[in-house]
Amino acid sequence: MMKKMLGKLFRDSKTDKAIRNRKILHFPDDLTAPAKLAVYARQRKEDIWAALFLMHSLQTHFPDAEHILVCRERDVELAGMLRTLPKTISYLSSPGQAIQTSRKQFGEDTIIFYPYVDIDEISSSFLIYSGAGICISTVIDRVINLTVKVNTHIQPEHIFKMCEVLGIKPDMHWKPSVPREDSAKANSILSPVTGRAMPYIVATTETADILEKSRSEIPVRILIIDGKRQEIPDVSRGVMAAIVGGATAVATTDPWLWLKGWALEVPTVGFDKRKRFPNWGTEPAATEEQFLEQWAELLRRGW
Repeated sequence: MMKKMLGKLFRDSKTDKAIRNRKILHFPDDLTAPAKLAVYARQRKEDIWAALFLMHSLQTHFPDAEHILVCRERDVELAGMLRTLPKTISYLSSPGQAIQTSRKQFGEDTIIFYPYVDIDEISSSFLIYSGAGICISTVIDRVINLTVKVNTHIQPEHIFKMCEVLGIKPDMHWKPSVPREDSAKANSILSPVTGRAMPYIVATTETADILEKSRSEIPVRILIIDGKRQEIPDVSRGVMAAIVGGATAVATTDPWLWLKGWALEVPTVGFDKRKRFPNWGTEPAATEEQFLEQWAELLRRGW
């Protein structure tokens, strides 16, 4: 017990020292012509999209700065959806694996942005020890130098409002652009003969079962991407983005597919039965009945 208490005290003391050594933020001067800007992406599959939207606005507003994206290794290729490819610092499973690299590339002049509405211990630890001099977010946490107050938790509006408060002009009309190579690979999978896929709806097995069981109108082919009925082989994150981005609509019970559909501006209907969906776009359905109602409304509205 004593050993654990001493260990915690040592870690807390080390953390406090790291925080005390952070640069004092001078606002707005430090955001007038920053030398180095970084965006941190958390570990979950859906987390990369908030980081990409923020990175695009930073690249557009500060074209002369050096831009760095911190993300999981599997998500690095999605940075290719930005207009300008940033430098990347990647980690396999835990952000702590990237600290040694970030300390070499970051410095007191580095401003790192945390684009989420809550913070976990793993992310907080990385932000403390990353080597960046300044950390900006809407979250209240001792690791954040500047907390920006906004009145929404819905993405990407949350990111846009944070930028506006900071004097950064957000690009509210941008959408991630799928590289041609990924689109070509997606088409070759969906239509091996012609390479030109017919219209399709991307769905999870559960939502496909619900639609079929209820005899809902399904105007085009359903493409199931998970479970026993999965029709797509394991593909890279970029190719999967191309498949989702090329869909007529998305119907999902999966949080990462929900967010991907919205991020790529594909009409998306979700059934959030486990209350795990991120705050992006509109409210997902909480019941099967609501899901079917939203699906019917999507059909009436058209795509």
